[in-house]
Amino acid sequence: MPVILTVLGSLLVLVTLRDVFHTLWRPAGSGAVGALIMHAVWWVGDRPALRGVLRPVIGPAAMLAVILAWTVLVTVGWALIYLPAVPDGFVHGSGVDPVERGLWAEALYLSLVTLATLGYGDVVPDTGWLLLAAPLQALIGFALLTAAVAWIGQVHPAVTRRRALAARAHALGAAGLSSQDEPPASVIEAVAADVAVARIDLEQYDESYYFHDTSAQASLADSLGLLDTLAARAQDDADGERRWAGRVLTAALDGLAEVLDDQFLHAGGDRSTVFEAYRHERGRAASS
Repeated sequence: MPVILTVLGSLLVLVTLRDVFHTLWRPAGSGAVGALIMHAVWWVGDRPALRGVLRPVIGPAAMLAVILAWTVLVTVGWALIYLPAVPDGFVHGSGVDPVERGLWAEALYLSLVTLATLGYGDVVPDTGWLLLAAPLQALIGFALLTAAVAWIGQVHPAVTRRRALAARAHALGAAGLSSQDEPPASVIEAVAADVAVARIDLEQYDESYYFHDTSAQASLADSLGLLDTLAARAQDDADGERRWAGRVLTAALDGLAEVLDDQFLHAGGDRSTVFEAYRHERGRAASS
C-alpha cells in the first residue's frame, strides 16, 4: 500500500506539471486538465439562466479554476507521497498530536504548508528522503505560483490585441467601407498582419477565446463581416497593389476561420459559415 500511494501521488504531481508545461510553453497547445476545466466552466457559463451574469467573467473565472485545480492536484499528490511516512518520518512540535489530527489530515496539512512555502515549523521531515522531498515540493510551489502569474501575463495581451483588431475593423467601417472610397494597400496589408497575429494568439493562448468583449467595437466576432467586405472589395479592385493586399487579407481570414473552427466551433462549411457561428457564440448579441 505505501508503494501504491507513493506512485499515485507521483503520477498526480507529474500530470499537473505536464499540464502546466503544455499550457504555458507548448506552442499551439494546452494541457488536457486545463482544457477540460475551461470547457466545463464555459459550458456552465453558457446556460441561458447564467449567461448574462457569468459571460462577462467567464475567461478570468476559467483561468482561476485551472490554477486552483493545479494547486489541489499538487497538494493531494504530495500528501499521498507523505502519507506512508506520517507520523514516524516527521518531528512534531510540542503539543502537536498527529494521531489526534488524523494521518490523512496531517499529510494534507504538511503538503499545503510546504507547497505554499510557509514553513511554520510545527512539522518538519526527519527521514533522509523526506529531507529532499519537502524542499523539492517547496520549489514546485514557487514555480507553480510563478507559472500562474506568467500565464495571466501572457493571455491578457492576446485579448488586448484581438480587441484592438476589432476596433480597427470598426474604424475602417466608419471611415467608408460602405462608400466607394478604397483604403490604400498598406492599410489592408496591416489589417492582414493583425488578423494573422489574432490567429496565432488563438493557437497559442486558446483560453483567450473565452474572454468577454465589453462592447461591439471591441468584439472580433462582430467585426469579421467588415473585414470580409474589405477583402472582397480589394480583390476586385482595378489597382494591382490593392488586389494583392486583398488576397493576403483573404488568406489571413481563411487561416483565422480554420483555427476558430478546428479548436472551438466545429461548424464546418466555408469561412462565412464559421464567422457566422463565431458571431452567434461570442458576439455581443450572444451575451444577452
